[in-house]
This record gives sequence, C-alpha cells and structure tokens, in this order.
Amino acid sequence: MKEVRYPSFKSQISTIQIAERAGVLIKEIVNEIQNTAGFVKEISLSGKEQSEGVNEINLAVAQLDSLTQKNASTSEELASTSEEFLSQAKSLKRMIDFFKI
Repeated sequence: MKEVRYPSFKSQISTIQIAERAGVLIKEIVNEIQNTAGFVKEISLSGKEQSEGVNEINLAVAQLDSLTQKNASTSEELASTSEEFLSQAKSLKRMIDFFKI
C-alpha cells in the first residue's frame, strides 16, 4: 500500500504546485490586464483632449472665416463709398468751375 499512496501523494504535490503556479500566473495576468486597462484609459483621455482641441481649432477657424468675410464686405463697401465720393467730388469740381471768373 505504501507504493500506491506514495505516487498518489506525489501526484497531489504536483497538482498543488501546478495549482499554485496557475494562481501566480493568473495574478500576473490580472495585473497586466489592469495595466493595459490603465493604458487604454489614458489613450481614451488623450483622444478626448485631442478631440476637444480640434473642436476649438474648428471654432477659431470658423471665427476667422467670419471675420474675413466681414472684412471683404467692408472693403467692398469702402470701395463703393470711395467711388461715390469721387463722383461727388468731380460733380462739385464742375460746379465750382462753373462759377469761376
């Protein structure tokens, strides 16, 4: 009977060692999964920050576009006003020339 029990006991020790090693490996895997989850969270936060930055840039570009359009419109109005002033100045000059002696 000792021979039968000894291999059985040795088998139990081996099984216990395998189970202990499996437990250690599972803990290591869990730690690595937690590290990976932390990295994924950091990447997600970075992506969110980049998205917010891009949105701010888009808003700034839209504001610049609006100002550029207003400046173009103002320039057109100024050019039109200048032409009107030139026309009025020529008309005034003709009137003054009429009254010159």
